[in-house]
Amino acid sequence: MAFVRTKAATIGNFWVDLTRSIAYILLPLAVAVTMVLASQGVVQNFSAYEAASLSEPVQLADGAVIQRMVIPQGPAASQVAIKQIGTNGGGFFGVNSAHPMENPTPLSNLVELLSILLLPMALCVSFGRAVYAASQGRTLFSDDVPAAVAGLGIIGLSEQAGTSALAQQGAVVMQAADDQAGGNMEGKETRFGIASSAAWAEFTTAASNGSVNSMHDSYTPLSLAGDDGEYAAG
Repeated sequence: MAFVRTKAATIGNFWVDLTRSIAYILLPLAVAVTMVLASQGVVQNFSAYEAASLSEPVQLADGAVIQRMVIPQGPAASQVAIKQIGTNGGGFFGVNSAHPMENPTPLSNLVELLSILLLPMALCVSFGRAVYAASQGRTLFSDDVPAAVAGLGIIGLSEQAGTSALAQQGAVVMQAADDQAGGNMEGKETRFGIASSAAWAEFTTAASNGSVNSMHDSYTPLSLAGDDGEYAAG
């Protein structure tokens, strides 16, 4: 590491560090996360897409009737594990981790969510150890956490409160019901709600991950400002 070997003739071997980080850290973590996600129902196979008949056919405005649906297949669990742990972002399916076959349960959501910050936060500690100054690692950690908490608070409160425009129009997404506590549910999955969606939005921005479990373009202006402000601070 250049921080440590400033007076040495070399700064180590990049390929040795790369091989060790993959073999000892990324690969074992990816396997563990893949197993958890697959146990929760995330697709993990090499099958072709399958078609299934709808129990309730859908009739379109032009009179056409949709009677079948396509069920996506593929090695989603392993790719999701890699994308989250490596902060690669994106998603296996078009709507990312909002897709029920990529993120089906609260537990899979929690595992994917924590995987975003697992290595970034661990690097604060490893940096302190690498430079033989644990205080520097704690300084980095203490700088990141308050910024993340502040951003999460802004996003969560803003989404729960919604906007005056939505409230004035009597938007259905703002109305409380048995399965959700109201607030701006536009672009969010009801199985995750505002809290999990806001946490994901904050964590994915803090780590520059890019994956989502809700549509950020449907968030309130203050939520987007909190996201951008936290990213700039970080």
